[in-house]
Amino acid sequence: MSDSEKFKQHAVNFATLVHETDKAYLLNFGDDVETWIPKSQVKNAEEFEDEMFVVLPQWLIEEKGLEGYIEDEDVG
Repeated sequence: MSDSEKFKQHAVNFATLVHETDKAYLLNFGDDVETWIPKSQVKNAEEFEDEMFVVLPQWLIEEKGLEGYIEDEDVG
């Protein structure tokens, strides 16, 4: 993966915010998938039409195995 691809940003759909610390969010993505996401890597978080999204870099999506939850390709 090239550097430009690694840092592409994608909107990722998640089901619930399970827990929050000063440095990270524990997000549930459905299908019994929960993972910690560092706040420093979250570009944006929002709710739209009863769905919740975070904008994350491609490298983190791949590292956490969240490719199946990408909603929008390259949002920034």
